Amino acid sequence: MGMRWQCISQSWVNDSSLRFDVDYIFENITRVDKYYRWNELFEFVSYQKINLEELDDFQYAEIGNVNNNGSVLPITLSFSNRNEVNENYFIKIEKGDIIKPENGDILISSVRPYLNKNILIENDNIYFTSAFIHIRPKIDSEILYYLLRTTLFKQLNAVSRQGKGYPTLKEDDIKLN
Repeated sequence: MGMRWQCISQSWVNDSSLRFDVDYIFENITRVDKYYRWNELFEFVSYQKINLEELDDFQYAEIGNVNNNGSVLPITLSFSNRNEVNENYFIKIEKGDIIKPENGDILISSVRPYLNKNILIENDNIYFTSAFIHIRPKIDSEILYYLLRTTLFKQLNAVSRQGKGYPTLKEDDIKLN
């Protein structure tokens, strides 16, 4: 079936006369014109293994490094400078918990999606945790990003499932609902 995304448009009629008929009220009402499926708006980016040997002095961000406005405050890591404070990051990265999005890509938080920690990638020098759903827009990336943060936000939360005591969102939830 798939999730249906609504596109809303308005019908404006240029009428210079003064009208008091019944149909005049309904001329400027917003109506739903078309439904879009997810695969018309974006595609899911498959996981690509990152060569860890090439990484040195890189920026990395987890969901906790993103605020509700979508701003990212990454941390700088280096395999040559491992210590007790950042060891947990390196353990996750060595297990494959790292992705490299491109400019224009969008990351949707898969953990607690109601916090709206979605990111529009504008700096492709930052690596992220794979706890984000990585999508590549087929339309203007800024438009889709703001749609996901506003109009489509309730639809994203509606398809999320209850995970370890908090909602989670998976690619299959978006594809199948």
